[in-house]
Amino acid sequence: MSVKTFKYNANVQLTKNFNSNEFQCKGVGHNHETKIDVELVKQLQEFMNLNGYTKAIISSGYRCKEQNKKVGGSDGSQHVKGKAVDICFYEGNKKVLAKNVCCKAQDFEFKGIAYIDAYHVHLDNRTLGKYRGDERNGYSNNVPNGDFYAYFNVPRETYNLERLLKKGDKGEDVGKLQERLNQLGYNCGKIDKIFGKNVEKSVKKFQKANKLTQDGIVGKDTAHALGFTFKGK
Repeated sequence: MSVKTFKYNANVQLTKNFNSNEFQCKGVGHNHETKIDVELVKQLQEFMNLNGYTKAIISSGYRCKEQNKKVGGSDGSQHVKGKAVDICFYEGNKKVLAKNVCCKAQDFEFKGIAYIDAYHVHLDNRTLGKYRGDERNGYSNNVPNGDFYAYFNVPRETYNLERLLKKGDKGEDVGKLQERLNQLGYNCGKIDKIFGKNVEKSVKKFQKANKLTQDGIVGKDTAHALGFTFKGK
């Protein structure tokens, strides 16, 4: 189980940007234990690192049932399980628009993502299913096809892959490949622009999941599945 229980005001530094106290129930006088999915915290930190976010403020983390009812949370809220946050991210001192965070979170493949308001999003690590919502319109999967890019008319970032990539290759193309694999949850480690064993392993996992030839080589079909424009041969 990745959900752990922390004493009230435990003050445990979980990752670089997240402390256990930030996830405590916001109910007045609710000085009780806090449930936190530590795997979710790791994902939040990775998400921040990947997108260059410098700060995050959690407006709601763990909720006891009483607090969840008070704020109008759904009966099956992931907050009650310690597997969700409502959060605002920053780049420097500037808040990041929630619609852009939703799109980035979709690429990162968070299990649960929802738009709350201009600068706040819901992110969770639910065990079953996916949630793609706009909570201004209720707590349901109400984003068509689960695509926040189309829903908010946000242009997708594209990258032209100039050549076929395989183990042993180096350069900017490899760096973009590593970045994209990490975004999609196929963690290949540090972005060092070197196509090593970890990158090859991640490519094969991606190919298997997308029913492609599992050769660890990024050619036309794999590149297109990753969302790249392929100009190589």
